[in-house]
Amino acid sequence: MPRLTITITDEQAEILEGKTGDGGEYESKSEAVRTFITEYERLTERVDELQNERDRLQRQLAATNSRIDEVTELVEYVDEQRELERYRERRERMVDQAGVLTRAKWWLTGVPVDGDRSDDSELEE
Repeated sequence: MPRLTITITDEQAEILEGKTGDGGEYESKSEAVRTFITEYERLTERVDELQNERDRLQRQLAATNSRIDEVTELVEYVDEQRELERYRERRERMVDQAGVLTRAKWWLTGVPVDGDRSDDSELEE
């Protein structure tokens, strides 16, 4: 195996000392450093996997949010169509209940819009 000489900080040296020798996880500093490098590589690969998974989930979330927006727009459209149908039904009932003169007036001026019920007095019962 190739030999390597490195310089480390006092804190790093304390960590290495604590991991080796009596009561340590490793028999030697060399074994500890080799294990640290192997673990670093494994963790780097895991970080890459997690970043890829995060990116995939972000794309999935964006697609889901887009679908939610589409469904929300569709629900709003359906609600508007239902309200329009209710308006048409109310308008049709008003016309059906109106007398001949009122119908003629509405034919020229238009049937009053909701809220404008001033012509109710002209309806023939």
